[in-house]
Amino acid sequence: LSRAVDIRLVNDAFSSSLARKSNDRPVVAWQEVGNIYVKEWTGSAWTRLGSKLNTNGGSFPVVAMRNDDKPVVAWTENSSQVQVKFWNGSSWQSQGIVSDFLIQSFALAIGSSNTPIVAYSTFGNDGEATNLYVKRWNGTAWVGMNGSSTVTPLDIDLSRDAQVPALTVDSSGKPAVAWAEFNAFSQSIFVKRW
Repeated sequence: LSRAVDIRLVNDAFSSSLARKSNDRPVVAWQEVGNIYVKEWTGSAWTRLGSKLNTNGGSFPVVAMRNDDKPVVAWTENSSQVQVKFWNGSSWQSQGIVSDFLIQSFALAIGSSNTPIVAYSTFGNDGEATNLYVKRWNGTAWVGMNGSSTVTPLDIDLSRDAQVPALTVDSSGKPAVAWAEFNAFSQSIFVKRW
């Protein structure tokens, strides 16, 4: 495992994310020269899964594993959109754009029935404070956790920045999200679950 996974060792590679398959073998996603790549460990070598995932400048990939051992990767494209793709065993399949707004940070988890869930912070309607949202893939589109196309921010106070979400899913597939939110004097951590 100590071998470099980079596509070209002369390129800068960074922003790595790791997940593991049920056989405990790792899958890694990373950014290299503005592109997002994924490799899996076969037990003796790193094998690349398809070609690059992004179309334009990709950054900050996050990988999560479905219960059928197929990876799902989310990343920012053009520094603004969160995009998601999953590996079907032979190629990457798009699961669309989670948000078109300027993304501050995001997290990815896999819910029941291999449903990707993304928590993200983006600038609110006022253009000032960042607000926190959670969406899930319904098979054709990204929707709120209640299935609605209208998504309500989770923030405690919409006039304050909410950012840096962390996301997990319990054994029944229900997500919980934690985030940092500024108050009048400092920053606090909040948690909500479904």
